[in-house]
Amino acid sequence: MRINVRVRHGKGEIKEVAEGIEVFTSEPMENNRANVDIIRQLARKYGVNSANVRIISGASKRRKIIEIEK
Repeated sequence: MRINVRVRHGKGEIKEVAEGIEVFTSEPMENNRANVDIIRQLARKYGVNSANVRIISGASKRRKIIEIEK
């Protein structure tokens, strides 16, 4: 799944857009805090454990590819 991330923008929201999914997080990118919040949000939305959500590529970028195991 391809996602675009909006850092320090909003209170944590996931929107489906034509290009994939947009995830909004209020966390900064420093110390991996934004990635942890993104994983938590996606796990909650898809009803899986956070350990089942993995960033395949783009860990330090705003565009990421995510894998979710059910």
